[in-house]
Amino acid sequence: MHEFPPQRLTPTPTLSGLQLPSPYITPTPNRTNID
Repeated sequence: MHEFPPQRLTPTPTLSGLQLPSPYITPTPNRTNID
């Protein structure tokens, strides 16, 4: 049960980060092309 709270916090930011990279993926390749 102690591992549940810490693991839940890990997926919490991960999910948010996954959603952020989704739109970020578009500008990511664009920036790479500019490089």
